[in-house]
Amino acid sequence: MAYRIEAQDVLQTLAPVLGTRFVRGTGLDEQAAHVLRGYQPRREPFDRLVARLKDCVFACVYAQLGSAMLLQLEDGRVRRIMLADVEYMADLLSGLALLALPSGEITMEQLRQMAMCGGSLGAMHALYRRYGDSLPDMELQTIARILRENGVIA
Repeated sequence: MAYRIEAQDVLQTLAPVLGTRFVRGTGLDEQAAHVLRGYQPRREPFDRLVARLKDCVFACVYAQLGSAMLLQLEDGRVRRIMLADVEYMADLLSGLALLALPSGEITMEQLRQMAMCGGSLGAMHALYRRYGDSLPDMELQTIARILRENGVIA
């Protein structure tokens, strides 16, 4: 990996959906970071990592919230966590693995394919962060807008 994925990275990624109190209090930040650090791209297909992340997130959320999947956020709002939310969070977390890969492990074109054709916001975020300086201005602006609209960047 190009850089080590820490629990803080996971916390920042999941906080907009689950809040910091839940992510930190349940240990989901550490669990997901452990799954991400265990990814070996030459031995495991990327979609298998995403599946493991979904399992990790779902297991933690279900164990804490039960079948109702109702979470009270720090601001007092109550939110029902849906399976689509689990998929969304796993996708965003997978972007951390893409960011952590050494430069020779993933190309700009591979990230583009995953982001634009596969619809992965995690891959789009990795593309934006890793290769933003190399992207045409119009593409960079479009990606930034999509990431802002989906709460991935501020």
